[in-house]
Formats: sequence, C-alpha cells, structure tokens
Amino acid sequence: AVVSTQSGHYGRDWKNSWKLEACKYAGKMYIRKIDTPQEIGGKDAQWGRKFEELWIERDPDIKATYRMLKGKIGNKIVLLSAEVDATDKNKYVEAKTCYQGALPDKIASIWLQSYLGKIDVLHIAYKNRRGIVEDKPERRQMFKIPGSHDKHFSTSHANIILGFLGDVIDWMYGELPDGNETWLVEYKGKGAEEQLICLKGTGEEFLPSWYKQFVDESTGTSSTSVATSSATE
Repeated sequence: AVVSTQSGHYGRDWKNSWKLEACKYAGKMYIRKIDTPQEIGGKDAQWGRKFEELWIERDPDIKATYRMLKGKIGNKIVLLSAEVDATDKNKYVEAKTCYQGALPDKIASIWLQSYLGKIDVLHIAYKNRRGIVEDKPERRQMFKIPGSHDKHFSTSHANIILGFLGDVIDWMYGELPDGNETWLVEYKGKGAEEQLICLKGTGEEFLPSWYKQFVDESTGTSSTSVATSSATE
C-alpha cells in the first residue's frame, strides 16, 4: 500500500526500515514496536546504555520507569507508554549519545520520541568512533529544538513528521479488520519518494485472553477468533 500524506514527505528521516505489530479489537487499535537486533544488542545500543548507567544516578531497585500518557496524533486519541530516563528539578530528561557531527541526521527521530513522551530536557553526549564520550553532555530544552534552536531541523519539518505519523495511523486504522489477529506493518521505503508500507496478517493472537475478556465484558461484545489473512501491498 502507498500512504499518500497530505502533509508532505520527509524521506530523509524515514530512510531506515521499521516494523510494527498491530491489531484492531472492538474498535480500538493496539500497536507495539518490533526492535531490531541492532537496537537490542548492537554496539551503539550497548554504548548508549553504558552512558546512561554512568550519567544517571539510579535507584538500584528500579530497572526502568515508564509514564502512561494520553494525547492526540492526527485525528486519533492515543494512550502510550513512554520510558523516562531521569528527572532533574521536576523536569523529565532523555539521555542520548551521538557520533560527533551526526546530530543533524538523528535530531528528528530524537525529537519525535521525546515529543511523544512529553520529555522536557535532552542530554546529548557526543562520542567518538570508539564509543568514548570525552566531554560533558550538552543540555537542550526539547521545545526549542525545532526552529531557531537547531538549523538542521525546522518547525515545518517537525509538522511534516507529525503529519506523516498521523496519516499512517489513520491508514492503519482504516485497513485493519476488527479481530484479535496480529498484523505486521513494515516500512520498506528506504529513501524512496513515496512512503511504501506493507500490511500482512500473521494468524497469531495479539491480545492476551484476560485482556480480551476485560474488553468484552466492558463493551458487551463477544470474543473474536483469529481469521486467516492474506498479505496486502
């Protein structure tokens, strides 16, 4: 399928492939990200986690902290879970590492993650090719990143990215059949002029039985079984 966005394309920041799993059950859509092996165990991911361990003073009994947030993307109301790295003077903080000179290529994705998670402050540390951070991290206020605070990422670019995200969510909601089947949503554009997104049914259950029962009892609907689905492109 080709998702044609009314807000325009921003292919530079969507050049990397990504995958999601989703389903629509009782009129509500559920989405979860599929992490790549590089995101889980790659050297950049390991260096990033090590930087957080050294930079952030953590409670030894807490492995991670998340916030449940309600917001709006496009014309859809969303409830999302967002990890918080730290707090500083009642401000939510995101800690990131970046290769020296590579921030222009990363700033859009960093901003989007922080914007959706309602993060206040970014601590960005510049590393060399050996993964070593030699200087104190730079502190940036998130709301100032689009526009005058960063010449590489304008306010119009930020609006285009949010528009694209809203268009994709609207398209997914319209295409997904109602049922508890897991659907694979894969972006394959890789720098193409148009965002090409493939939607494929897996035949596997998405929601756990206890949650389905809760939804069914809350909405007065009957349980829906997984149906065999064919790929659409």
